Amino acid sequence: MQISQHLLPVDQTVQTCIAGESTVIKAIRDEIFKVRGMKKDDAYVSGYWKVGMIEDEHQTYKQTMHA
Repeated sequence: MQISQHLLPVDQTVQTCIAGESTVIKAIRDEIFKVRGMKKDDAYVSGYWKVGMIEDEHQTYKQTMHA
């Protein structure tokens, strides 16, 4: 996955809200926090569903991953 170089300007504060399928969101989260150094206070990033799971299954999965 390639994220635009223009997504996070170096000389400005950027705030964002990103939500989507959890596998895709993990890659985006890693990019913006680990690679680009965005502050976690400036972003809401949520993998709110997962391919192949219904909502209740995914919520249980997320809770066990963060326990």
